[in-house]
Amino acid sequence: METVPDNEPFGSETGTGSEENSKEFDEQKPNGTPTKSPSKRLNELFLREDWRSPTKARPLVLEACHILKEWPHLARKEFDMRRHEDLLIFEEYPITVFLGAGWLDWETFDTIHKLYPECLEQWCGIDGDEGYPPWYPAFTSEGAGLSKEIMTFLFTGLRPAARISTFAIGVNFPCAVYIQHVLSKERSSSEIQTTLEIFDMLWACRTRWNTLLNAAVEANSEMFIRFILSQLPDEELSFRFDPRQYDMRAAQGLDKVLPRLKALDVPFGSIAEASVFVLRALQSTNISALTLRQDDDDMLEEASVIEPAAAALESLVSTTQSLKSLEFSVGMFDGCISLKYLDAVISGMKSNQHKCIKQLSLRGLEEISIENLEGLFLTGASKIDLGNKSVIWSCMVHDSDQRWASGSPEHSKQDLWDNMCQLETLTVEGVGFRGSSFYSFMMMIGNIPSLTELHVTQGFLCQESCKRKVTEAMVSLLEKGKLRKLKFQLHIDIPLFCRHLEENTSLVDLCLSCKDQDMHGGNMEILGCVLRDHNVTLESLAMTIKAFEYVSHSNMINYFLALNRLGRQKMRCEEMLPDSFLAIISAALSEEPAMVVPLVYGLLRQSPSKWTGLAAARCQVRGAQESGKKRKLEALQEAE
Repeated sequence: METVPDNEPFGSETGTGSEENSKEFDEQKPNGTPTKSPSKRLNELFLREDWRSPTKARPLVLEACHILKEWPHLARKEFDMRRHEDLLIFEEYPITVFLGAGWLDWETFDTIHKLYPECLEQWCGIDGDEGYPPWYPAFTSEGAGLSKEIMTFLFTGLRPAARISTFAIGVNFPCAVYIQHVLSKERSSSEIQTTLEIFDMLWACRTRWNTLLNAAVEANSEMFIRFILSQLPDEELSFRFDPRQYDMRAAQGLDKVLPRLKALDVPFGSIAEASVFVLRALQSTNISALTLRQDDDDMLEEASVIEPAAAALESLVSTTQSLKSLEFSVGMFDGCISLKYLDAVISGMKSNQHKCIKQLSLRGLEEISIENLEGLFLTGASKIDLGNKSVIWSCMVHDSDQRWASGSPEHSKQDLWDNMCQLETLTVEGVGFRGSSFYSFMMMIGNIPSLTELHVTQGFLCQESCKRKVTEAMVSLLEKGKLRKLKFQLHIDIPLFCRHLEENTSLVDLCLSCKDQDMHGGNMEILGCVLRDHNVTLESLAMTIKAFEYVSHSNMINYFLALNRLGRQKMRCEEMLPDSFLAIISAALSEEPAMVVPLVYGLLRQSPSKWTGLAAARCQVRGAQESGKKRKLEALQEAE
């Protein structure tokens, strides 16, 4: 075997064996049977395939530790496991596989730390499967034997840098799960006291309280829930509940925490009983923000599960007086929100007399109809966010009766929209429009009197529609003169849109999606001319290619956007007061030095007569003051 130079510190060398006594030779037992040298024994141990099996690694590491305690120098020479390429498993020490096998005692732990300190720090500080440390199973497996000494070492024995790394990857989560394991069965008073001391130690190390509270809630331990809440500031909390198993025990534990919460992020899992229990418990709380989270592998699909959960959801939404924000979210790749939950939300919000839910987010829709959208818009929410954040799955919008397609006033019930719809911000992300649904969608939101922000991102049309028709539909919406912010990632006709911008006076923030060819043929020059000669209100402009890559504007466009942002429109106002004039010029003087003179000049030339008139007016005032003083002086002289 190739010898590796001993060029790193060893740590605490314990044992009585010497290098000379560990040379490659065979000894003999009293009966004449030859025995293998420590080097040969370690060589055979470390080359065993059993290292790749965590359960089979236990006797190997025990024997290796026994040998290395007697001949510790071997840990740094011939058997430096960090450099033994045949033994590397995922670029980790072979011994780390054993350390994560679910069994550990302080003696073995301490021996490994003394012989391989970097190995142990790697064990504590690297990411393993699913982002957890490789020692995570040692805390969660049945029969976990981690002692208080090991727990103490994890928070006090590591070097500061390694300790910081350990905390960074969530050392507190396995510790909390271990505590939960302790709580899951009846324990003696001494064991409970030890666990309390561990809690104190975790708290002293500034661990995240949210993670510890997760463990206490999942175990439904009233003692530890009270302990954690007593350590927190006396204020309402935001809590994300992320249990390993969401069952009735966890739901009952969560019920003990609800009175202290202002915001809750909770699973909406496959155990209908637990979900219904929590939704009913929420009716008697003052929580203002609620997120119902469905994970990829925890979908509510069966009718026997969906119906009681939907009924409980509708009851909560229809009676709440404190809930201001409601959000649904699902996993990235699988599942979707059942339309029964959508119907429950719409029905509950419409029947709620307090109309307190102002922010509504539905992420994970598979499809939605124009009729569903109409119902959502009439719930009284001021901000709605719907669609799907996943690039893989998209929400399909369809229109069954097409009564909005023509945009006829007789079908829109404008009085109802004026009285019921309070929508100000609408975000539609990851949505595909099927058939004529896009035009129905644009016509419908054009009847929303309060809408000021619209974001249509990562969207597409199922058919190859003409860019001109898309642009005409968007221009028709903008002509209502209410939108201030627009983010629109469907390809449009740039010249046609620019003609509308010449007269638009409401739009302040604009983001458009374009193709490579849209950036040529003088389109950017047309846009620059529009800003120079006509539009004085647009302050921010972003143009993207393929929804992600932003296009650099010309200096001309940037210059006139800056003028608009500073107040070019106000500078043209005939009734502008001197104080407002000076405030705008002062703001321009605080811009980048290279832009100060051009910006000030650009603002002054908007209305030359104004600032020259102000100067003349000041001269007249100053002249009048001087004349008044002169007359007073002459009067005094005559009196004398």
